[in-house]
Amino acid sequence: MRYADDFLLFADSEEEIENAGKFAKEVLEGLGLEIAMNKTKIVDFNKDDFDFLGYGFKHWKNRKKDNEPYFMVMPSEKNLKDFKKKIKDKTNRMWTKSKGEWIKDINPIIRGKVNYYKNVMKAIHLNEKVGQKSHCSWKACIGDLHRMDSYIRQRLRVCMLHKHPHVRDGYKMTFCWNIEYFCKIGLIPCAWLYFCDEFDGYTIDVYVTRQTEKNRRNKQKYIEKLRSLGVEYYTKEVLIKMKHAREARFA
Repeated sequence: MRYADDFLLFADSEEEIENAGKFAKEVLEGLGLEIAMNKTKIVDFNKDDFDFLGYGFKHWKNRKKDNEPYFMVMPSEKNLKDFKKKIKDKTNRMWTKSKGEWIKDINPIIRGKVNYYKNVMKAIHLNEKVGQKSHCSWKACIGDLHRMDSYIRQRLRVCMLHKHPHVRDGYKMTFCWNIEYFCKIGLIPCAWLYFCDEFDGYTIDVYVTRQTEKNRRNKQKYIEKLRSLGVEYYTKEVLIKMKHAREARFA
């Protein structure tokens, strides 16, 4: 399988793949091309993971509930780092822009990256059309996408402070500049965009409701855990921060 100058060779045994590799090397050298041997390796997909074109292919496993074989495809670690870098480059806290301008700069990056990740689902659907059952699990990256959403929102909170932007002050704004707020001003959530075409009725409003409720439950569990340890969550300092955050929202 080839894409530009990256390609994969497949075989049923190690001996066959070594022979295929030698043949490919001879053909390329005959064309005046060289193989980057430091980027070339043999993997056994039954037990090894590998990256290709920005995706991480996780080796075959068997599901516990039905013992059915499956493998996972998700954005590679390198690709996610590139995603973060693109967001960071566009969210310099020393720049002064309106909220709409920040969103306008960020959304194309989100669309580009997430739509690329969605190629996995497109491939699965194309295979299914010709009768090939898919064993690929494409939902495994949802945790990475939620973490990316959290990172993007935090970068924007700091940028949107305008006066003396600081990471610590950005965290103070988590209460009022939350998921619902960013969706209302037009920010596209990575996790929503990845799933929206796969599930009927999965609107932005549904996403906001689910995530808000999930965060509320997680926060309540955290508060209860602190109480079991004899620690009070709503201290005087926390209440003051919440008050300042509410006031800053309407300033």
